[in-house]
Amino acid sequence: SLKPLGYDANSVMRIYSVCKIRQVFSPRLSDMQKPKLSVAIITFQEADRIVRCLKSVQFADEVVVVDSGSTDQTKHLALKMGVKWIEHPFHGHVSQKNLALSHCSHDWVLCIDADEWVSPMLADGIQNWLRVNQSASGLKVIRKNLWLGRLTRFGVFGQATILRLVKKSKATWDGQNPHDYLTVDGVVEESPAVLWHDPYRSFQEHIQTVDRYAAIASRSLQPSLWRLLVRPPSHFLRAYVLKLGFLDGFVGLILACLGSYYVWLKYWRSLRS
Repeated sequence: SLKPLGYDANSVMRIYSVCKIRQVFSPRLSDMQKPKLSVAIITFQEADRIVRCLKSVQFADEVVVVDSGSTDQTKHLALKMGVKWIEHPFHGHVSQKNLALSHCSHDWVLCIDADEWVSPMLADGIQNWLRVNQSASGLKVIRKNLWLGRLTRFGVFGQATILRLVKKSKATWDGQNPHDYLTVDGVVEESPAVLWHDPYRSFQEHIQTVDRYAAIASRSLQPSLWRLLVRPPSHFLRAYVLKLGFLDGFVGLILACLGSYYVWLKYWRSLRS
């Protein structure tokens, strides 16, 4: 069957051997084309969850961690996993995350928090997207939230589509502390894959976070008795009714109440300051 093509058996074996050598010693075309990826994370006292976070991004070429003075095992555990470790005082979420972004070496950066982790589907999706992307400057992902171990599907704490993978030269963190968001100049695409988020270790930690965030947010608010009276119930209505928080049962009710309490507390503190 080889005769019509003009090859004898020895020629075929030589061609096969050359192809195998090239396959072993030459980089795959997909690897050559895929841009390198950095991951940016800020931390403080995250020893109990930094390993989970870092394991989920082991596909990246570089992981940058900016820490604001952890005294637990965060540094030891992170360095053990080969991160680029930077220590810097915390002057706010926006500036700290921009600092982490600036220390990344590669053109593409995945920005996540220590209480988040990348699903295997998202890890594969990011790598494939980087190989085929032609013109987009960012990629949004689906973030699903857990509250004390339970998935929340509705309300303001339900899943959301957020920008987390960006071209460094076109991206910046913006917002009003303590609430930050990532922006990018250019086209943004969306992925159906999941980034998991589990922010609170306990109910007490949630209350402490509300208190701390309200103190920060109140500094930039214009004192207003009207907003103090109107905004908290408006938040509850939006979270529990309009965004279907009631479908999460008792958890949905608790989260709507905590959100309303946060809104009330920050306006109350702005009036007292």
